Amino acid sequence: MKKILMAAVACICITAMSTTFSSCKEMEEEVEGMNDANAYYSYGASSEGTNGAEAEGQFRVAIQQAVGRESILGGADDKVIQACDKCYDNIKPKFQGKSATVFIIKKRHPDGRQKNLKVYIF
Repeated sequence: MKKILMAAVACICITAMSTTFSSCKEMEEEVEGMNDANAYYSYGASSEGTNGAEAEGQFRVAIQQAVGRESILGGADDKVIQACDKCYDNIKPKFQGKSATVFIIKKRHPDGRQKNLKVYIF
């Protein structure tokens, strides 16, 4: 009985480990696929929290000022992150005691695949 129990536990562990490793690989591939120099990307923001919409609007403005509204060949992650970091630093004092989470989204065209480029929490 003890051998059967040990064998069952071993099978469960092996299954769990293989699932974990395959999930990591899928995530790795997704991130790698989002940096294609020959693809077009656009950027945006979405939010959660009581004051999320207010913060989201300011991040959208920062993104548009940094890279415009059009899709960009190869993307412009560094410019977008730099603009959003500056936006966060500027509005953070105004959000003392308020709740908001803003997600900066990178979207590939034309397939619509997207990922969170960065997350800001107030």
